[in-house]
Amino acid sequence: MGLSNQVVDEILTILAGILHLGNVRFHMDGGAQISDRDAVEKAAQFLSVSTESLIESLTHNKREMRGEVFLSPLNEDQAMASRDSITMAVYSHLFDWIIQRINSRVKSPKTPFSSIGVLDIFGFENFTINRFEQFNINFANEKLQQYFNKHIFSLSSSSIIRKEYRGVILTGQTMLDALI
Repeated sequence: MGLSNQVVDEILTILAGILHLGNVRFHMDGGAQISDRDAVEKAAQFLSVSTESLIESLTHNKREMRGEVFLSPLNEDQAMASRDSITMAVYSHLFDWIIQRINSRVKSPKTPFSSIGVLDIFGFENFTINRFEQFNINFANEKLQQYFNKHIFSLSSSSIIRKEYRGVILTGQTMLDALI
């Protein structure tokens, strides 16, 4: 894709921030409070935002009316929803940026290819715009297919793991050697 080491490091840093943000837990004490400050501090560091502004974003609803700013504390469920929304938004923007980089690379006259195809268990899909939700659907489908293949192949192999061939009991590699 032609990404410099610095850009790759920045992508990994953002992903680390997203993962740490997912570790943030809350408890109630007059409103949602951060249970473990270490997780939010690491997330803030990796995402290059101040810890205090991240805590405020996670635990409060900020409204501006007539030039005046109002902060309302969130309850624990709302804070978890806020955390999850921020996490999904950051990841979605990162994903969109990576897809944009891939698309610009593919469309470049300097490259010998003009498209990228993804084959999944249901066949080829061609979308004008790749969205994060579609990536998740495809990922889940691939995991299901992987599970299915593993399960079916292990059932098949267990039924033939011990076969008699011309009076000789064959197992594992010996069976493969005899059949080839």
